[in-house]
Amino acid sequence: MLLSLELTETEAKLRRQSQQILGKVSKTGAQTVTVTFPGNLIVGAGELKLKLSDSGAEGRLTSNFYKENVRGKLNLTSPVQPSNVPAVNGPGFKALGLAAMLTAEKTAGASVARIEGDKVAEEGFYGVQNAATGDPVTATSLFQAGGMGSVLTCLAALKLAGQGKLDLTSTVLEILPELHLAPKDGKEMRILYLVRGSSGLDQYKFRGYPASANPPSLLKLLAGADPEQVQPLTLVDNVGEQTGFKGINHAILQAVLEKTLGKPFPTIMSEVLLKPLGLLHSTFAMRPKVVSGVSFSMGHYETGEPLLFGNHFYPMLGDSGFWTTAPEISKVFIEAGRLIAGKSNKILPKNKRSLLVLVDGPKGVAGLVRGDGGVYYHGGDTYGQFSNFALYPEKGTGVVVMTNRVKNWRLVGQILEAVQTEAKE
Repeated sequence: MLLSLELTETEAKLRRQSQQILGKVSKTGAQTVTVTFPGNLIVGAGELKLKLSDSGAEGRLTSNFYKENVRGKLNLTSPVQPSNVPAVNGPGFKALGLAAMLTAEKTAGASVARIEGDKVAEEGFYGVQNAATGDPVTATSLFQAGGMGSVLTCLAALKLAGQGKLDLTSTVLEILPELHLAPKDGKEMRILYLVRGSSGLDQYKFRGYPASANPPSLLKLLAGADPEQVQPLTLVDNVGEQTGFKGINHAILQAVLEKTLGKPFPTIMSEVLLKPLGLLHSTFAMRPKVVSGVSFSMGHYETGEPLLFGNHFYPMLGDSGFWTTAPEISKVFIEAGRLIAGKSNKILPKNKRSLLVLVDGPKGVAGLVRGDGGVYYHGGDTYGQFSNFALYPEKGTGVVVMTNRVKNWRLVGQILEAVQTEAKE
């Protein structure tokens, strides 16, 4: 049987001569996919399991009409695993053995920074941006910060409030009346609840879209245009009760800032935080352009192989859309730490500290999760990349780790601990 197959990340077109079947694609491994298709006159209902390789694809077709092996060519660049221990591309952390840790956890690359005395005291860049191409991670290789970027969104809102450009006590519906947000127990959602993590909404993170997608606008998503990406805005907790920094808060906060200031979110963030704090290469652009000297790390599966269809992008920029390096985002966390510790900072002047108190709570403040022993953190988990940081405001110390492998909490935790241990010795 002569068949041809076109694959995207979510859909498949199975053809036999002039006839076509549409199916759904699901990932079952780093280089294996399953295509399921409904009943049809060509092969009947069934599924096609494929293993992808450099030479093409092969697998098994099982349907009402047929059970047979299939083989064919595939128009995809097949990934390869990194072959060597990732090099430290410099300049720091050479004595810690972090490169070997990356290899053990099948991680192609990482960007690491250590904060000491409210300064970036040490930085290191490891391995490759893409295991298929071998391009090294450098000081200007950007990683997806995921939820870590939401801290910047909250800090920008605070800074704008301090400048009198945003009223944190305004209700969300005053700014965005098109959203379906009915009051709960007579209490309306206010902007400060988005910053504080006490909106009562429940969606923790977002799936994002593959590069080939053409998604609705953020406002349409918030209004219900794609429930698989943004769930209906349903209040599940008491409004005003801090339950945690969930992604939906920061997506709505993004829309609030755009509507209030009349500017695109990337422009707002560049003007309010990135440029003033000296983040020269970082960006909130949804589809960032490649510019000279700057590159973008590819996400990888848990096996260490690059994503078959590339990185996802996120219209919910305020939560998941930040591209940066560990040393650059450290500059923001330094100012956040100084703010929390009551030191002079570039976010709020001392006479506006009441705004910080307004968004503080038992679980954290302005997007920074409060842990034991004076530590603050917030992980970032996108499709194919994982990051986290540990910040000690009273000590003026911290560590930021960014990696290009999905669900990489174990390695990131090991690196955070190793760098902190070294700093104490």
